[in-house]
Amino acid sequence: MRCMLVLCAILLAGCSTPPGSINEEQRFDYRSGKPVPAVAACIRRNADDTGAGMSSQTLADTDGNPEIIVRKTTDNSVVARVSVVPEKGTRVSARIAQYGSSSNSVANALVHNCL
Repeated sequence: MRCMLVLCAILLAGCSTPPGSINEEQRFDYRSGKPVPAVAACIRRNADDTGAGMSSQTLADTDGNPEIIVRKTTDNSVVARVSVVPEKGTRVSARIAQYGSSSNSVANALVHNCL
């Protein structure tokens, strides 16, 4: 009986972590010679045009630079956070929630034709 209670507790603990949470992420860095607003608008357009059930919004970080938040429309979970910062041109830092080996392809799709 005691083993059964321990097993149930372990199973319940495993169920409490929401799927797709951004606890683990991969970071991808890019550089561009284009202006910050143009790069940010392009990344947001790519996110909205994927057809993969994603939506995006642009927020400002603490320095007023654009940060694009990409979410799944089905459950509103964060797929990516992309910072666009003026630094020796434009620096783009994409933090992608790990979805197996697809993180790299998600990051590349977001910056496609933007750099």
